Amino acid sequence: NEIDQLIESSTNFLQNMLLDNGKYIYGYFPHFDNEIGFYNILRHSSSTYALIEGLAYLGKSLQPVEKAIDYVISNQLLEVEDKAYIYDDTEDANEIKLGQNASFIFAICEYLKHESNPKYLEAAQKVAKGILSMIDEDTYETTHLLNYPDLSVKEKFRIIYYDGEAALALLRLYQRDNNKVWLKTVENLMDRFLKKKYWQYHDHWLGYCTNELIQITPQEKYFEFGIKNVNTYLDYIKNRETTFPTFLEMLMATYRLVQKAKETGYGELVNHLIDEEYLKEVIDIRADYQRVGFFYPETAMYFKNPSRILGSFFIKHHGYRVRIDDIEHYLSGYVQYQKAFKG
Repeated sequence: NEIDQLIESSTNFLQNMLLDNGKYIYGYFPHFDNEIGFYNILRHSSSTYALIEGLAYLGKSLQPVEKAIDYVISNQLLEVEDKAYIYDDTEDANEIKLGQNASFIFAICEYLKHESNPKYLEAAQKVAKGILSMIDEDTYETTHLLNYPDLSVKEKFRIIYYDGEAALALLRLYQRDNNKVWLKTVENLMDRFLKKKYWQYHDHWLGYCTNELIQITPQEKYFEFGIKNVNTYLDYIKNRETTFPTFLEMLMATYRLVQKAKETGYGELVNHLIDEEYLKEVIDIRADYQRVGFFYPETAMYFKNPSRILGSFFIKHHGYRVRIDDIEHYLSGYVQYQKAFKG
C-alpha cells in the first residue's frame, strides 16, 4: 500500500512538472529552491514513458501526456524523406543521439499500448527508420551521434546504454506494428551484444530489451545473456548505499526473464546461473531501500521550499537533486515491482 502511495505521489508530481506547452520543468536543487537551468530531450521522452506507466497503473487518463509527445514532434523532429530523427539544439548542442531517437519511440509505444493514434505511430516508424540509418547493415555496429541538421557523424560512440535503448525501441515498435524488419534488426544487434559480452555493463535498458525479446523468441542464448546481466552483481546491488533506482528496474526485468525461462523449459539454466531466492531477496531490499530517496514531509521540511519538492524522489549524492528522469527511474521500477508482487 505504501508503494502504491509513492507511485501515485510521484506520478502526480511528474505530471505537475509538465507545462502547458508540453515541456517539463526539468528539475530542482532543493537546498536553495533553485530550478535546474538545462534541458535534455532524451530525458523528456523517457520521463514521458514513465509518466504513461504511472498514469496507466493508476487507471488515469493519458490525455495529459499527449502535449509532451506533441512537443517533441512539433519542435525536435527532423524529417528527411521517409526517415526522421529527434534532435537536440539546447545549449547549441545541435546533435542527434541514438538514445534520443529510441526514447521517443518507447514513449510513443507505451502510449499506444493504451490508446490508438495513427499520427504517433507514423512518427515512431519514421524515427525507427532513422535509427536503422545509424546501424551498419553488415556489422550492426551503431553510430551514437550525428550532427544536426546535416546528419554527418559527430561521435561513433558516446555511452553504452544507447545500444540497449535502440534495441528496446525497435522491439517495442515491433510489438505495435509487427514489422519484421525491426525484430530482425534487434536479433542481429543482440548477436553483437552477445559476441561483445555486453552483459558485463549491467545496463537496465539491455535488461528490459532482453526480457522483451524472450517473450517473442525464447532462446537459450537470450536467457543466459539476461541472467548474466545481473548474476555477478547482486551483492553489489544489495549493499549499495545510494538509492540508484535503475537497479530495481534491471532486477525486475531479470525476475520476469527468470519466470519466462522456467515456463519454457530452461529451469536448469536458471538454477545453474542464479540463486532465484537471493534475487528475490535483493529485489525486496532495493524496493524497501529506495524509499530513502523519497521526499516524505519529515525530509522535505529541512529544505528551503518544502512544498515544492514534497512527494517527489531525489538523488542524494547529486545534492538531493529532483530531476524528471530521477523520478522516472524510481517510478518505473516501483510500477514493475507492484505488477509482479502486489497482493
